[in-house]
Amino acid sequence: NSASARQLGAPLSGHASRSGGGSPGVSASNIHLEPGTLSRDELIADIADGVLITSVFGQGVNMVTGDYSRGANGFRIVD
Repeated sequence: NSASARQLGAPLSGHASRSGGGSPGVSASNIHLEPGTLSRDELIADIADGVLITSVFGQGVNMVTGDYSRGANGFRIVD
């Protein structure tokens, strides 16, 4: 959004988003993940405080606000 771009001295990207009741803000809309070279155990060993998602289920969409939610199973990792 324009406020974030101004703070960072960056050009406007035109990719701000908002819910039905809020102001425009910075948000991810499409995420593409590339596979890395670390094993699962190596990734977990490198996490000091995080969450390991093992599966996702269900979904919910609020058609008024555009909010999307999804349940997840996993583990909290604390070193």
